[in-house]
Amino acid sequence: MPTALTPPAGTWSFEDEELLLIGGSYAVTDQFVISATTMVPVTSKLYWGYLSWKLQVLKQGNLRVAVQAGVAGVFVKDTSSDGTATNTSSDSTSGLELGAVATYCLDSDCYSHVSGAAVAGFAQQNNSSVPVGFMAGVVARISEHVRFVGEADTAHVFGNLSGQANGILAWYGVRFTSRQIGVDLELVRPFCGGDSCKMDAFPLGFPFVAFSYRGLD
Repeated sequence: MPTALTPPAGTWSFEDEELLLIGGSYAVTDQFVISATTMVPVTSKLYWGYLSWKLQVLKQGNLRVAVQAGVAGVFVKDTSSDGTATNTSSDSTSGLELGAVATYCLDSDCYSHVSGAAVAGFAQQNNSSVPVGFMAGVVARISEHVRFVGEADTAHVFGNLSGQANGILAWYGVRFTSRQIGVDLELVRPFCGGDSCKMDAFPLGFPFVAFSYRGLD
C-alpha cells in the first residue's frame, strides 16, 4: 500500500518485487514523486506498464496526507494456427487510478507510522462499476535496521455491479533497512469464508520478497 511519506527532492530509487516486477521512482520536489512499474518480459504475448504520481498535500505535526494518480496500460498479442496459416491478433487496454492516503508518524523521525488509504480504479471502456480498494498498514521500528511491517487490504465495487470483498488480504513480515538499501521479507495470506481461502501448501501465507535501492542526485 502507499504511504503519504515522500523523500527529499532529487531522490531516485529502484525496486524489485518477486524478481519479475521492477520499478523506479524520482522525487521532483520534497512533496512530488513520479514512479513507474512494469514486469520483466517473460513472454512476447503480454506487456504492461504503470505510471503514477504522488503529491503530499499536508505535513502538519505527525500527520501527512497525500493524493495520487496512476495510468496503466496492457498489450496482449495472440497467435493461432489452423494448420495452413498462422494468424496474429493484438489487443490493448488502459485504466486510471485515483486515491488518497494519510500517514501518522509515531516518532519524531517517522521510523514508525500507521497509514490508511483508499484507491479507486477506472476502466478505459466502461465505468458503470468502480472498484475501490481500502488499505491499512503499520510500520514499527524494532531496532536501528529492522522494522515490523503489517498490512490489511479489502475492496468494494460500487455501481451496477456492487459487492464487498469476502474478507481481507493480510501482509506481515520484517523490513531490513540501511541508508540506501531496503529488503522486505513478508508472508501474504487471504482471510475469508469458504474454501477459496484454504492454503494447504502455505498455511502461514505465500512468501513475498521485495528489494529497493535509493540514491540522491
